[in-house]
Amino acid sequence: MGVDRRKTHIRVRRPGEKPPPGVEKPDLKAVNETPAPDELPLPARIQPENVDWRKRALRLEDELRSYRQREALRSRLQLAETRAGLLSPLLDVVDGLERALEQADENNPFHDGVRVTYQKMMRYLAREGVEPIPALGKCFDPTVHAATVKVSAPQEQSEDALVVAEDQRGYRMGERLLRPARVVVAVKAEA
Repeated sequence: MGVDRRKTHIRVRRPGEKPPPGVEKPDLKAVNETPAPDELPLPARIQPENVDWRKRALRLEDELRSYRQREALRSRLQLAETRAGLLSPLLDVVDGLERALEQADENNPFHDGVRVTYQKMMRYLAREGVEPIPALGKCFDPTVHAATVKVSAPQEQSEDALVVAEDQRGYRMGERLLRPARVVVAVKAEA
């Protein structure tokens, strides 16, 4: 089952040889009369005098630069959102370790294991940029604190709303709030 080479072979004609029957000779006169591509008329909207190509190239370059900046910002925001979503559940684990440390006897070896685990968890969170929000003794800030209870302030308190106890510690990652601090606020009585 070899290939019939006679059917696949292309024969080149020699100069002066006549073409085989059924093959037409190209019309050289029509080819020579076709104008060159640079001689063809341009549509009116893209005439060189109507378009400043340099301005257009600069505008496209600016648009590309803006696009790259927007995409870089979107990528950073998406990464921060993903990191926050992964780190937020660990805050509940930290709360559980803090409660275990408060309840366990310090002489118990269990207490030492929980303390080491808590310290490792806090170091990991610090490496990831998560830090606790200071609350005790600070003025109440609704952007980072959530008031769970309001109590009347003592006479010597000079601030209007002061955090006197912390029910649950709040955390932030950079400028992003992961969880507000749940606090007890001492409010001055209105005169």
